[in-house]
Formats: sequence, C-alpha cells, structure tokens
Amino acid sequence: SVGSYAGIVPPSDGMIIPGSAGIGTPTPNSKLHVAGSISVAIAHRTANYTLTDADCIVTCDASAGAFTISLPSAVGIAGRMYTIKKVDSSPNLVTVAPQPGQTIDGAASYVLSAQWKYVTVVSDGSDWLIIANN
Repeated sequence: SVGSYAGIVPPSDGMIIPGSAGIGTPTPNSKLHVAGSISVAIAHRTANYTLTDADCIVTCDASAGAFTISLPSAVGIAGRMYTIKKVDSSPNLVTVAPQPGQTIDGAASYVLSAQWKYVTVVSDGSDWLIIANN
C-alpha cells in the first residue's frame, strides 16, 4: 500500500512506500522484493557518450575508434550503478571517465582494453567504486 508522511512532499514522479514493497509477492522479505525476473535498460554505444539516469548496462563497440563513456556526477546519486562492457575485438580502448575532480576507486579513469572486459561501478555519493570487473 502507498502511504503518506506528515510534512514530507512526495516526489512529483514517484511515490513513497512505507515499510517493504513486494512485486509478485504479498510477503516481501526486504525493502524491495521482486518475485520473478527483472529487466534493466541496455544500450549500445559506438562513440563518446555520457551516462544518464535512464542507463544501466551499456555495451561498447570501439571497432571504428577509441571513445569515452562519461559517468555523471556521483554527487547526490549514492547507490546508482552502471555496467559498461566492451564487445568488439579491436585494439581500440573504451575509457570510463568520472566527472572532473571525481575518481573510480581512486583513479582518474578505467580502461576497457579487450573484448568482453567490463566494469560495474556504483556511486558512493562523491566518487565511483568498482564493485565488479574482469
């Protein structure tokens, strides 16, 4: 059920749900419990691109030349995750770059140099942390 909180204005494009929410289950065992598979946004890029809140997984084909996937500012989006994967076999690099003054695990960028290499990053509210890679 959707609830309300005294003195808090609900978001204009969402809702506040007190307690836990279940999708496909009447008895959620976590803040969000999905009883079934989920889908996330997947996009394919071949040139410089800045990720948005509509992105989740981005496959990259650098066969025409190296390019950069820019992360948005990590500030104010703690918990947001992105996965970026290089799918071509060319020697061209895909560079994942944070905004100026921010880092990825303390580094200025992260490079995907070979086919099938990927990185999953999450915002900690000020920088980006690698939570998975190969």
